[in-house]
Amino acid sequence: MQSYVRVLLKKYIIFFKCFFYESKILRISKTRYKYHPPVDSQRIVWNILIMVGQNQFDNGNSHRIFMNDDAELYENSNSIQRQDAADTLNEYSSRLNWKETGESILDIGCGDGSVTDILRSYLPKSRKILLGCDISERMVKHAEGRYGNKTTAFTVLNIEDDIPDELKGKFDHVFSFYALHWMQNQEKGFTNIHNLMRDDGECLLTFLAYSPIYSMFEGLKDTPKWTAWLKDINLFLSPYHDCMEPDRVIEKLFKKIGFRFIDVRSRQKKFVYNKISDFKNTVLAISPFKIPEHMLEEFWDDLVEVGVGMRIIDKKNDTVNLIYNLLIVHSRK
Repeated sequence: MQSYVRVLLKKYIIFFKCFFYESKILRISKTRYKYHPPVDSQRIVWNILIMVGQNQFDNGNSHRIFMNDDAELYENSNSIQRQDAADTLNEYSSRLNWKETGESILDIGCGDGSVTDILRSYLPKSRKILLGCDISERMVKHAEGRYGNKTTAFTVLNIEDDIPDELKGKFDHVFSFYALHWMQNQEKGFTNIHNLMRDDGECLLTFLAYSPIYSMFEGLKDTPKWTAWLKDINLFLSPYHDCMEPDRVIEKLFKKIGFRFIDVRSRQKKFVYNKISDFKNTVLAISPFKIPEHMLEEFWDDLVEVGVGMRIIDKKNDTVNLIYNLLIVHSRK
């Protein structure tokens, strides 16, 4: 696949170099892409990225486990993600180093685009481009239609796949909120982030370590009724779910990759759902398990009983109390 992507890249690079200043290319660009940001030298890179990203989706990832890609359900159920993104940006935005000449910014795992929209409000108005990427084509289409504009674009990209050389060192800032715990190859994903950053580039990343939602699913995985449906549960759990010191593990990995100024925090967080039905929507929005529709209610009822036993779910008061650990990484290249 890597060789195929590189051949595709060379083809488009030659194409753009030969015809960049001709109006024909502008017409092709307008019909090929749904968003129409200003054309400049950076825009060529973004257009190539979109082509390569789409190729990643079409030709790979069949072996991976994906979060539910119902974008509208996720948009209406990602209150934790939005809250923690805003909290993190409120705390860290003043610590970030911004250039006066405008920046290229990447948001990895943009999902439906609602968190990218929150991120956008914290960015300098002088930025060149904010590019959101996600492994799900359905999510990207939703995000592009809802939040895309002249300086904000979205594309399909898997951060665990090989990153083309032409894209390395192109981003001044890389952000990611609630996505990187899905990576099966953590070192490959973080290495790709490092390679995408410019020299002196900066990243701010949040992802889950421990979550009681994982534990609830684990409570059902060995039951005869659900074991077949939850057989891939280890691909769903955060790699740091059972880790006692995930911050030290991440710091060691970032040093190995070559990051500098590595600040890793493991924060205990609490979130309260005032309705169990809201929590249900959150769980269904992130669950990657292909439970048949006629069994979903039964599955949910059994999952609730696990939550009650863990004292997470309070049926009497119709509330859910989640206490979880969130990893926050601030680093530079």
